[in-house]
Amino acid sequence: MDDDHPPTLLSYAPRQRSSRRVALLTTFAILAIIAVIVAAVLHEHARRAAVAAALTMASSSPSQVPIGTGGISKSSNAIRVPYGKFFFLRDGTSLVAIKIASGSSDPINYQWLYLANGVSDFHSPTVVSGSGLARETDGNAMIVVGPISVEWSQGSIASGWIYWRGNASPQLAVSPEFVDDPTKAHLAGSRAKWYRQFDPAP
Repeated sequence: MDDDHPPTLLSYAPRQRSSRRVALLTTFAILAIIAVIVAAVLHEHARRAAVAAALTMASSSPSQVPIGTGGISKSSNAIRVPYGKFFFLRDGTSLVAIKIASGSSDPINYQWLYLANGVSDFHSPTVVSGSGLARETDGNAMIVVGPISVEWSQGSIASGWIYWRGNASPQLAVSPEFVDDPTKAHLAGSRAKWYRQFDPAP
């Protein structure tokens, strides 16, 4: 380089334009990478949400989707029952009240009350009471009270399912009432409601 002629501003212009171009390309590349990462994260979140929803549905539903919007959730083969409340089953002249304390234990512990001979008042001196244990085998457990037996599965932390099976009595019916005190349930008279396997839900 000629020391007598120092470089002018024009001689720096190509270098400056090249540096800006590199900086812009680098910025665009970084933004593209960030966009790809954000899209991947959103896709993964959506996938996990879909999986969680599917697992929730699978854990809380029987083999058929429940129908009805009344006091019970019922399908043609099962009915949802809450934990910590008494529910009622009737078969002919036999009536039972059952309360499953929790679905999280294995085996489950359930309390029961039993009335025979068509009696529907749990104030009756003829009421028989007791408790039982049921352990899930292949997803279901058997609950037995007197002559009435039904299958149960865990469902969710708040409720489980009671099933009608192929060999179930055609007279086996369930009440839509779930109560803390079985003596206050409406199990007879005009206010009583009972649903058999293929009766429509309310």
